[in-house]
Amino acid sequence: MEPQGEQADFELRHWDGSDEDDAEDEVESPDNEIVGVEQDKWMKLLDLYGEIDDEPKWSYLRGPGIRLIKGDGEETAETARVMIVGEGPGAVDNGAGKPFAGGNGELLESCLEVAGLRRDQCFVTNVIKYRSRDGRPPGVGESLMAQDAMRREWKIISPVLTIAIGATAHYILNPTLLALTNFHHGELWTYPNRDDLFVTSMIPPALGLRRPRYRESIEESWETLGKMINDVGIREEI
Repeated sequence: MEPQGEQADFELRHWDGSDEDDAEDEVESPDNEIVGVEQDKWMKLLDLYGEIDDEPKWSYLRGPGIRLIKGDGEETAETARVMIVGEGPGAVDNGAGKPFAGGNGELLESCLEVAGLRRDQCFVTNVIKYRSRDGRPPGVGESLMAQDAMRREWKIISPVLTIAIGATAHYILNPTLLALTNFHHGELWTYPNRDDLFVTSMIPPALGLRRPRYRESIEESWETLGKMINDVGIREEI
């Protein structure tokens, strides 16, 4: 079940792409980091994942067989200019140790192909890093608790294009005030403070399996994304 007592301490903040904690990396350094030497992105991510895994607020999700699912993966963290952010890992992801594994991964790769993208161009992660014990999607309270860490992860990758999949990722990473159901999926937005960085939001591809009436619109949204990538001129950057 979702945490009850902690939700009041968190408030979803409309994000403009800026970072309120820009000075954080300069103030504190891990013990194994030499001052003045830049850490690579994967090492910074491992530090962040370690912090998340130590946070008591996520203890209700941890349990036998449940592990923190890191972003995928070390190689793409250094080179990817596209970041894909889902809601949370499922049972297959938890077993495989990576997000969008198994059938969901195949669906994602098919969608990416429609947009003229490949998974190996993308850093793939989730807002929530643990599978819920009952398999439910992340709740509002969990989204609020995860937003700061998720935005730190985004800052480390510094993607040219962010693809938010599902409502949880949409509310945290997309600057629009529109609900996901009212958002034109595949349409590119920029952040108010970073007009060189683009973001879009998508319905989860797996929804097309559960509700066939969505299949055509899901494919069309990825076609739209592919066209907009070309229109704004970032195809070569990614």
